[in-house]
Amino acid sequence: MARIRTIKPDFFKNEELAELPAMVRLLFIGLWTLADREGRMHDRPKRIKAEIFPYDNVNIENDLARLQSAGFIERYEVGEMKVIQVNNFTKHQRITGSEALSHSEFPAPQTAAQESEKQGGNTEETFGNTEETPRTTGKERKGKEGKGVYRAQEIPEREADELKDQSEANAPPVPPPPPPRQNKGPCIEAVLEFFRRAGGTEEMAHGFWNKWESVNWMNGMSPIAQWPPLANNYIASWHRNDEQKAKSHGSGRKQTVTGSIEAIDAATADIIRDLDEAARLQRSD
Repeated sequence: MARIRTIKPDFFKNEELAELPAMVRLLFIGLWTLADREGRMHDRPKRIKAEIFPYDNVNIENDLARLQSAGFIERYEVGEMKVIQVNNFTKHQRITGSEALSHSEFPAPQTAAQESEKQGGNTEETFGNTEETPRTTGKERKGKEGKGVYRAQEIPEREADELKDQSEANAPPVPPPPPPRQNKGPCIEAVLEFFRRAGGTEEMAHGFWNKWESVNWMNGMSPIAQWPPLANNYIASWHRNDEQKAKSHGSGRKQTVTGSIEAIDAATADIIRDLDEAARLQRSD
């Protein structure tokens, strides 16, 4: 399920990211919207293309490989599951609401865990493997610009730690996070194959998959256990709508033809009446 994410102005000035083609950079942004709170997602190139580039001819596999080579993502496997990790995702995204209480269903890559232990509290912000403005303690404000770096309001480290301790002591207890959702829908490839065999189109398949994926394959409060019957109903409803549209257009054409014939009949009657009147006047003369 796609999510709303934040993009910083410094993203567009990142020199190493600028070495990549524009479509690869756009793919990188799109991955943020597919990633969970830890920056992880299924490594399914076809599904990623359907979500980010549904109307473009893009080689997602090659573009993902370029992002990985540049150090902006990491691709790894856990058993039979393939996973993508957006590097330094949690340093750039502020997770709020119910998502902040959730847990990632994907295990972290071992290399990322080892790198985290080596850094041991390093607060440098990076997009992938490039350095950016370091964070400081305190509320950020717009300040004077110095060599492209905006500095935050400086607060003594000890005072900042005391404020943090007081805030944590007065904060209400955080409820335990809800268990991760176990209900999972089919992948887009399976839906496309089903629609092809059932007489549907690719447009129908994408419409059906996006409809139910947006609600986590839940019908109200109940998870969808069998989706093929819903797909058959979707195809039948689509065909009924097409038939109604065709009938509507045909009725309009019929009314137009009928009106044209009536107009021709009226004009013909007027001409005959004029000819009769001219002949009558000629006889009288």
